[in-house]
Amino acid sequence: MLVFDSEEHQERPAFSGAAVEIERCPGVQKILEGSDKLFRDRFKRAAGTAARIVMEGLGAKKTGNKTAVGVGKHFRSAERYTLP
Repeated sequence: MLVFDSEEHQERPAFSGAAVEIERCPGVQKILEGSDKLFRDRFKRAAGTAARIVMEGLGAKKTGNKTAVGVGKHFRSAERYTLP
């Protein structure tokens, strides 16, 4: 399944696959490059929460470990998951 490619084949957090696509959106770029740090941090937390909801909905479990996203320029680390 495509959503697990980052976890399974690249040994990166599942969010790595979404990070680049999220950063490409012009509206998101304005948020991530804006001067309002609080809003920027809340947006990044919300993106991580959305990723968790998707992963848990697919049967994956959190490991409790965060590792480097490794792609993009605004997201630094993300939760790792065990695959179903």
